[in-house]
Amino acid sequence: MSWKPGAIELTRVLEQLAVTPAELDAVVDSRYLSGVSTQQVDAVSAVVAGLGSLGRFRSITVLSGSIPKMLAQTAGWQQPRFEEVLWRSVRDNSGEHVRFGDYGVVHPIPGPGYRSNHVSGARPHRHLARRAA
Repeated sequence: MSWKPGAIELTRVLEQLAVTPAELDAVVDSRYLSGVSTQQVDAVSAVVAGLGSLGRFRSITVLSGSIPKMLAQTAGWQQPRFEEVLWRSVRDNSGEHVRFGDYGVVHPIPGPGYRSNHVSGARPHRHLARRAA
């Protein structure tokens, strides 16, 4: 996976906002995980390494979730913590201090009629949009 296009775009945004990586917390959102593959670990590790090449961020968090969109059961059950497996693998590969984040008990991808409270990559956060203008 090539990190270069993302690094160029992020560098441009940092310059427009007149901030340094040390002032920011980076979140690498892997969204929904039904399992963890070597390709996923490599892709997220490449992003974390790319972030590190831009400077030292205040923090880097790998975020994901493994709760299915629709539950097949309502009683208690156990399932593997794929988000933890991904995080541990990326942390071990990266050499960076990488924090763990998960979506908890909700599916990471909003469905119809549901507005996510998380910042969307589709448009800048309202505070960032004003500052960049």
